[in-house]
Amino acid sequence: MTVANRLSHPEPMACNPLVRAYFGWPDGDVGRSDGSTADAWRPVAIASVGLIGPNLWQYLGRQNWLACVIYPRSGPYAGSIGRSLAARTAANAFALCLSDPGSESRQSISCTVPHHTEILGWATVTDPQSEFAALNDSCRQFAARVTALPDATAGGRLSVGALVLQDDGQGGWSASPANTAASAGQVACALSADGTDRLTGTLVGIADGALPWA
Repeated sequence: MTVANRLSHPEPMACNPLVRAYFGWPDGDVGRSDGSTADAWRPVAIASVGLIGPNLWQYLGRQNWLACVIYPRSGPYAGSIGRSLAARTAANAFALCLSDPGSESRQSISCTVPHHTEILGWATVTDPQSEFAALNDSCRQFAARVTALPDATAGGRLSVGALVLQDDGQGGWSASPANTAASAGQVACALSADGTDRLTGTLVGIADGALPWA
């Protein structure tokens, strides 16, 4: 894309449709999109989208290009992210998982590290308690879409639901179910292994493949 004049203010989120098509994400989000109480779920990978452009000397040389880029959370990775939702070649590099709930602070970790919980997407919410049932229902729909699992619960070994993640001031989050939080800004759609089970990879795009149990 290009910027026609120096007064333009590019919007990084304008890259989202391009990135989603390049990733191979399904069209459309799940959930509300009217901005009332809960906005539609957004895939985790979309949070890593940005724009880069010419440096000062290139700009003075009349270069006015912009590039839409996406940054991995855990890298490096081999190959291209193009159509990676289906091919899964770079899926773990762009996924977000959390440290175990027994720790004081839930830290973001690579999904290749044994874990219980993966964050699949985000929604903007003002009153999670009143929207609890709708949030969980739309989260389950969203999880089914982005994992493409025939059974999103894997026969009862996985659970899906909305979590409120609050910044704990330690570089991590405190997590609580959406029905126990009085207020929130960002709510996560989380997929968790139950009991003592753990996973060692993202479930995004896993479809009918073997689940990465630890």
